[in-house]
Amino acid sequence: MMRLTALLVLLAMPVPAQTLCERLDVLDGDALTLTQGDARCSVSLALGGGRNIHCALDFPYQSAEAADAFADLLAEVTQCAGFDATVEQDQSVNHPDAYTLRTITNGARVYAVSIKDKGALQLTLVSVRVNRP
Repeated sequence: MMRLTALLVLLAMPVPAQTLCERLDVLDGDALTLTQGDARCSVSLALGGGRNIHCALDFPYQSAEAADAFADLLAEVTQCAGFDATVEQDQSVNHPDAYTLRTITNGARVYAVSIKDKGALQLTLVSVRVNRP
């Protein structure tokens, strides 16, 4: 929960938005060069010329803290995406590490919340991605 709080603090920095989704929607590349606590954010190019914003937190491998952070982040993003949002679970993947992805869509707004075990690194990653047109 402490690291999820660090992510929320990072996302709240100079932006006057009220919800997590609003804070994620207004982030830009310049704001993402900063790191607070263990939270990291980055920008990547998406198909069709859009940009994706990724924010991630590292947790001890398969920890309850990681599972709680994933559940909290998923609940908050689902709530702020709105009543009309749809939530899809990603297909299972043939991979030795555990991976869970939920995609939340409401119109042009698309968010993805994931938890991924990385056995070789002995880490579990919890992340949120925003697809921007």
